[in-house]
Amino acid sequence: MPVSQVGKQTLLIQVYNDLIRLVTEKLYLRKNKNGLQMFSMKTKWLKISDSFDDLDRRLNGKEVSPISFNNLPLLLVKHTDQFYLVKNKCPHQGIKLDHAKCENGFIVCPWHHYGFDLKNGRGGGLYLDNYPLEKRDDGVYAGFEYFSWF
Repeated sequence: MPVSQVGKQTLLIQVYNDLIRLVTEKLYLRKNKNGLQMFSMKTKWLKISDSFDDLDRRLNGKEVSPISFNNLPLLLVKHTDQFYLVKNKCPHQGIKLDHAKCENGFIVCPWHHYGFDLKNGRGGGLYLDNYPLEKRDDGVYAGFEYFSWF
């Protein structure tokens, strides 16, 4: 049976994402001559709100709402009284998730109806970037991962 163009593109995206994750995981294991890791993923914690109540007000009674932080388009989600922060861009087709729905712990893309788990971002062989939230004394912080050489 011939594979449609959309099917080929989806397969290529899945293979690409899996390859990037595999290569990245292998790079973490490399050691320099002194036995120290040369590559690693680090998390930068940035304050995004004064409180969870403030985040609740931003949602304005909705379960999902687009927000912007440091010019990064994000999606704020409240599901079963827990807040989540994900990238506002579908990894399948790159469209904004402004009108996405939250169903059973999954963000569902309004265009192709792909569902992505709020806890780990996985869905349909792809990953939606998600950012952990942490309550601190002075507010709510989001963790943004970045690649570091040392």
